[in-house]
Amino acid sequence: MDLEKFYREDHTYYKVIVGDFNAKIVPRRTPEELHIEADTVVDNIDEEYERLIQHLRDSAKKAEGLTTTKRRLSHETLELIRLLGAARAAGNYQLTSELARRCREAIKEDLKERRAAVLAEAAEAGRSIRNTRRDFANRNTKMTALRRPDGTITSSRRVMEKVIYDFYSDLFDSHVHLPP
Repeated sequence: MDLEKFYREDHTYYKVIVGDFNAKIVPRRTPEELHIEADTVVDNIDEEYERLIQHLRDSAKKAEGLTTTKRRLSHETLELIRLLGAARAAGNYQLTSELARRCREAIKEDLKERRAAVLAEAAEAGRSIRNTRRDFANRNTKMTALRRPDGTITSSRRVMEKVIYDFYSDLFDSHVHLPP
């Protein structure tokens, strides 16, 4: 069976990977585009240069269209976090304790302001306040990193779940060994 025909007809059931297994998943290409190889060597250096310039222009145009995200933390809070890191690295535990307390308060205040702004924005746009509040709560609860028992920090979701599972399994396991 012809690979191109197979790809066109049965694309909902199979994924065919031809060549490099480290390939990125990209949008579907037309049969004409399938024959154009991106990694082919171009004999004409001017043609390659024009392709590069066109690619850079396209990338710049796409980047202009991106909207910037609103800051969740104020600049003062970010400065406090930077100072906290410097104090922790210097080993000044009193200053670290004070800065950590101030950071927690500032972060709490910033998130409270952000929540109020999101709810006000939803009210102005006529969206459901209840759904907006629920969405805001759901987005707040993701854990991004976890310190393992050996002291290393991981951000892998699978590893975090395993560490948490092991912790609670060990916590609730019976450590009483009964004789046979």
